[in-house]
Amino acid sequence: MEINSTPAVTIDRLLFCLAGLGEMSIEMTQNPNPKTTMRTILRMALGTFAISKGAIFQFRQETRQLTLLTARGIEERSMTLSLPDVTARYFHSSDDPILGEMIQQAPAMIRFVDSNDQAMRDLPKSLWVPLFVRRQFFGLLMLSDKFDRTPYDQTEVELLMMIGRQIAVTLHNHHLHFQLSLKVLELEQLHDISLAINSSLNRGFIIKELVSKAVTLINARRGIFMTVDENRKELEIAAVCNYTYWPIGKKIPIEDSWVSRVVLKAKGEIIDNPMEIPPELDSFNCLAVPITSREKVIGVLSIYDKEEGLGIGEFTEGDTQLLAALAGQAAASIENARLYELATVDGLTQLYIRRHFEMRYAEEIRRSKRYGNRLSFMMIDIDHFKRFNDTYGHQTGDEVLKLVAQTIKRSVREEIDIPARYGGEEMLVLMPETDIEGAMILAERIREAIETTGLPGPNGDVLHVTVSIGVATLPVHADTDASLIEAADKAMYRSKENGRNRVTLAE
Repeated sequence: MEINSTPAVTIDRLLFCLAGLGEMSIEMTQNPNPKTTMRTILRMALGTFAISKGAIFQFRQETRQLTLLTARGIEERSMTLSLPDVTARYFHSSDDPILGEMIQQAPAMIRFVDSNDQAMRDLPKSLWVPLFVRRQFFGLLMLSDKFDRTPYDQTEVELLMMIGRQIAVTLHNHHLHFQLSLKVLELEQLHDISLAINSSLNRGFIIKELVSKAVTLINARRGIFMTVDENRKELEIAAVCNYTYWPIGKKIPIEDSWVSRVVLKAKGEIIDNPMEIPPELDSFNCLAVPITSREKVIGVLSIYDKEEGLGIGEFTEGDTQLLAALAGQAAASIENARLYELATVDGLTQLYIRRHFEMRYAEEIRRSKRYGNRLSFMMIDIDHFKRFNDTYGHQTGDEVLKLVAQTIKRSVREEIDIPARYGGEEMLVLMPETDIEGAMILAERIREAIETTGLPGPNGDVLHVTVSIGVATLPVHADTDASLIEAADKAMYRSKENGRNRVTLAE
């Protein structure tokens, strides 16, 4: 279609068109919904220039496809066009309008993804206006003939190109607003996660929260946190999210691991080749970032299988930056928790030391008396521990202490109950806001778990140990801090006198 070079637009008509253009500009700045804005602009443009039908398509850079935003005069439904290379190069290199004769070759210029011939016939093919901002292609304004069938003149084409540029600016601004909203949301999520992990000095709790929050933040399916040993030889599984195959404590040589480059280069990495990921993980892709403290990698946070729609999507550099920001915040919390553990936790059993327990015990006694809450106490002693040490040696005895301590830690409420090593083979648990029934249930659970858990012996055999437990509750069995410990201690000795491997409630 040739452009009509004869000025058919009168002064009044031109003023009318310019007024319409002004109204469209106001609409673009006032309406926050891009689809509603595009629908209104298209209606105003068609009315201003007396055009029978039109459509606005938005270009998706990642798929190189045009998606219908809105249409008038044709059925407005889901419609996607793919751009052949020749057409894509044209749209990216020129903002000149495309006129009828060239558009009649539309099957060669664009293709319907769903090969819908009827939709192709309905497509407006008189004037296509590319939507450009700063040499970036945002889409197409497609227009049909005018109602009076007269050709578009030069002035009309230029005015429609102005509308196209404003539409492109609007799409660009909405895109920037969307990206900004995503960044604000990410910052809010990072802030919330930071508050959660900074509120605790329990390293195990921090790491578990970190993995869980990372999976949610990046919309992945699974996650693993691994610590790096002092010699940078091994990784150890410290926490998992939605994985059952990989047990806590499993050790993996760094050189054999799929995240070895993350440790060695101290840099985040996207692994998108499933062959590089252990088959046991049953994952298609992985994003891993280092946890660094004092310029030293102390751990690796990895997440797997980003969810996108109903399938698996690809991790992006933006995901890497976001996860690295989270890892940076977590590193300080993990290091603070490590230093806190050095001062408060027994190195062998990983239970609180007696001095820390006594401080927490005094706090909980005051809180219980002030608010009238129940406070229960459990004293635990390993049965025949001296004989066990004499028979199998102190190294095996240490393994028994660790086994009992780990069982206690797994059984109690994290961040609420206070497990501690009282001295030798004696351990205890302070249970805030716990009544007699709750304390007895927990004590029996610990006793049974220890009894049924085997320990590898020095000769390849399986060893078993038992414990005797005494339970007391404030203010039922005692009214002072000293008498509560004494009541539980006496109950524990009655367990031993009555045959050991049992739980006894204080009198």
